[in-house]
Amino acid sequence: MPAPDLLALRAALGPAAVLTVRDAARLLPVREADARAWLRDAGCVRMLLGVEVVTWADVLRALPPTAGSGEEAVPPRPAPPGSVLRRWPLPGPARREGGAT
Repeated sequence: MPAPDLLALRAALGPAAVLTVRDAARLLPVREADARAWLRDAGCVRMLLGVEVVTWADVLRALPPTAGSGEEAVPPRPAPPGSVLRRWPLPGPARREGGAT
């Protein structure tokens, strides 16, 4: 069971919480090793400046719906490759290769 201060922190931040994989796994009600494997399989683990992190919103999104709730499972967003976000040029005549036209 996670330390009460970690639970309080997670509750205060809600879905915006960014946690280490270890802390996120400790918040789940299963063995830590099983939780870590589930977090990876569910696509909840991302890289932030070379450190693996989990956003609690991704964990909530990855949880299966409860029976009879009428909810549909929403898969987590795919993690961007590596820790670098790429910029893509906007479409349009001024953005074509070779500069403005």
